[in-house]
Amino acid sequence: MILKKLLGSEQNSCNNCNDVIVHPLCPFCVSLQMKAWLTYHPSLNNRLLPNIQEYLNKIKDKFENHGTNCIKCMDKKASICPGCFTENIFRKLRGMNTKKSILQEYYDFFNYDLDRTKYTDEAEQLGLL
Repeated sequence: MILKKLLGSEQNSCNNCNDVIVHPLCPFCVSLQMKAWLTYHPSLNNRLLPNIQEYLNKIKDKFENHGTNCIKCMDKKASICPGCFTENIFRKLRGMNTKKSILQEYYDFFNYDLDRTKYTDEAEQLGLL
């Protein structure tokens, strides 16, 4: 709450968790990195990519005027924090019974849960940390 007051308006808060977005990367830019990572896991790519695309299509027009500009593309709004987006994908991977080594790799590459409020405890219980 104090951080929101220091940074200004609600425009900087995540539409999912309401936390201040301190890493303003839009889900579209984060997903580009995930798509690159998935090229190393073709069978997973075929199963996960439609889920990612479905999520992006769902939010594409929904938050067009909310949030701060993405620091990578400078085009889309970072209205959902990378932590919430990567948590969503982490849970989809778990639901697909993904091998622990791939979950570990995903966590190493896409861990935006730096304040440990999203999925880090779950990753720790799985022995990924």
